[in-house]
Amino acid sequence: MPDPRRILPGMTYLITRRSIERRFLFTPHPDRHMTRIFGYCLAVTSARYGVLVHAAVALSNHWHLVVTDVEGNLPEFLRDLHSLIARCVNARHERCENVWCVSQPSAVHLLDAGAIWEKLVYCLTNAVSSWLVASHRGWPGFHTLPEAVTQRAKVYARPPEYFSPRTNLPDTAALVITKPPDLAHLSDADYVSKLKKRVSAKESELRKKAKANNNPMLGAEAVQAQDPHSHPKTTRPPNPVNPRVAASDPEIRKTHLGLLADFLNLYAEARDKWSKGNRRVRFPRGTYQLHHAHGVRLLPAPT
Repeated sequence: MPDPRRILPGMTYLITRRSIERRFLFTPHPDRHMTRIFGYCLAVTSARYGVLVHAAVALSNHWHLVVTDVEGNLPEFLRDLHSLIARCVNARHERCENVWCVSQPSAVHLLDAGAIWEKLVYCLTNAVSSWLVASHRGWPGFHTLPEAVTQRAKVYARPPEYFSPRTNLPDTAALVITKPPDLAHLSDADYVSKLKKRVSAKESELRKKAKANNNPMLGAEAVQAQDPHSHPKTTRPPNPVNPRVAASDPEIRKTHLGLLADFLNLYAEARDKWSKGNRRVRFPRGTYQLHHAHGVRLLPAPT
């Protein structure tokens, strides 16, 4: 059983989830149906759970999000988001098996502004770092752009896949892209300018690396021609590292790792007492599943 997540309101995350067996189930064909699926489902669920979206990209077999969980609803948000996407993708490909890798989505808590900048750039340039296209603007699939915070929200029509005409979900949904709260002190223009410069610098570095290694980009047309049921030819061993936090300041990271260790220890102690019948035991704040599903009591907030 994986360790419980510490879920508190206001946390900013890099979210990553991969398709089962790394299959190209999200291949962005020219009809743009896959873009509509990701955009609509993200717009609906982020509005439903009060999650702020800062950046997103869906590659052929995985996707990344940078979001802020304002109300502390991350598990429900991810549950509904990935469930809706999976149902639409299966309907699109006329299949009925798992869409997502069976492991939990990766959710890395971004602790400071430096980590947030780094992961925003990582997210937006992911198609370039995967040697697919030379610029994030050339990616033919679902993705957000740095200037989206200054533009009107993009409206996505409900995908015809899976959803019944009698569904209670809206015909259209607007995906709002915002600045991360930790960068709210910047004006929209400054934020966009800084993000564009960072993205441009990273893409230039990646293109130079590709050229030096004689590793040409696959190109948008070749990406769109991929068989959705195929997968990369290279084998990818399981990654034993699953970071929970990221920070540009080592001291901040060290402090928060200590807080996380304290949470896990208190949770384990409380879970042991609860499983032995003590229904008055208090769990550490940040306990989500047992609190919402079984009503366990939480320790009071620090004063």
